[in-house]
Amino acid sequence: MSRPYIYMLPEKEPPSPELVEKAKEDIISGLYDYLEDYEPERHGFTKSLLMGPAGKLLSAITSGRFENPDAIVGFVVNIHANTSKKELGPKSLQRLKEAVEGMANLRRMVSERAWPRTLREIDYAVFLKQYGRVSQANKG
Repeated sequence: MSRPYIYMLPEKEPPSPELVEKAKEDIISGLYDYLEDYEPERHGFTKSLLMGPAGKLLSAITSGRFENPDAIVGFVVNIHANTSKKELGPKSLQRLKEAVEGMANLRRMVSERAWPRTLREIDYAVFLKQYGRVSQANKG
């Protein structure tokens, strides 16, 4: 007796790698621009001090604690208000909202398996850019 073949078709076409990279770059840029208005209460070069609320944002998204983009933005704004010497400006708030919306779109683009790796790439790319900004500011 022969067994029937079962074919599994993908639910949707995977997006082009260029589209995914563009989305990641937009998110990285948005979070970096947001961090322009972040000045921690104490100075240092640790990842948690440099990333501040953006690092908490990425860990909250990774954990799946939030699904609503407005709730995520509210979470980050609250952390910013409690840990930064600098007030959050309207431009930075807008860039934060765009980055969170971009993450929601990117989440729909990538597979379940690739999502944690993608967030890690964004996390460390933002950290590197922020590290460069802070180290340049301390030189001058």
